[in-house]
Amino acid sequence: MTIDNIILIDIKNIDGKIEYIQINITIGEIKQMYIDISEEIQKNAKINKYEEDSGILKKLTIYQNNSLFDDLLNHFLKSEEFYRMLFYKEILIIEGETEKIILKKIYKNISSNSHFFCVNGKAFLPFFAELFIYFNKKLKIVFDSDRKINPKSNKYTTAVAITNYFEEKHNKISKIFEYDLENHFNIDLDYFRISNGFNNKNKFMVKQFAAEEFFKNGSNLEKFIKFIK
Repeated sequence: MTIDNIILIDIKNIDGKIEYIQINITIGEIKQMYIDISEEIQKNAKINKYEEDSGILKKLTIYQNNSLFDDLLNHFLKSEEFYRMLFYKEILIIEGETEKIILKKIYKNISSNSHFFCVNGKAFLPFFAELFIYFNKKLKIVFDSDRKINPKSNKYTTAVAITNYFEEKHNKISKIFEYDLENHFNIDLDYFRISNGFNNKNKFMVKQFAAEEFFKNGSNLEKFIKFIK
């Protein structure tokens, strides 16, 4: 079964009076939102002559395949996690699993009416940010800047165009790691890799393990909390 539209009834207290506001968006409008965001990011990358990141570009341009695009949006919008977010006033949007590991330790201390939402890939950050903003959610968005020159091409990649998007449109609610979370908090991935016997092919696993171990330290965890507040 596919989704045709999303209707949210929002309750607001205006000058002591309770008002019910209906927010409605059709699947067609959601599709156009995704396309408009994607094209704007691609334009920024082209203007700045960034090197193409094939993984990000594939996600940004998935709308060019109607069947895959329909499947993706249906998967997103029918997910329990997305549905649950509609009941929170405040949402902390994160890029990936590393941040998720950390936030599982602390999210209850951030706000009683907030939760975090993991988009599983930087390419999807702008779409979910704009969609939640449409539903009048108060957001904070946490992600890597990815501003690191590729030594082979001497260029930034498409990922930086997404960073530009948020800095231009939503700078006040963006919490950006420079260049990434590990660099921002001086986490030595080589130390965790070598001392725990990981090989070079386990980069993703090393990052998750390092985050788990590094943020067990209360002082380090406080730095993260301070950063996202």
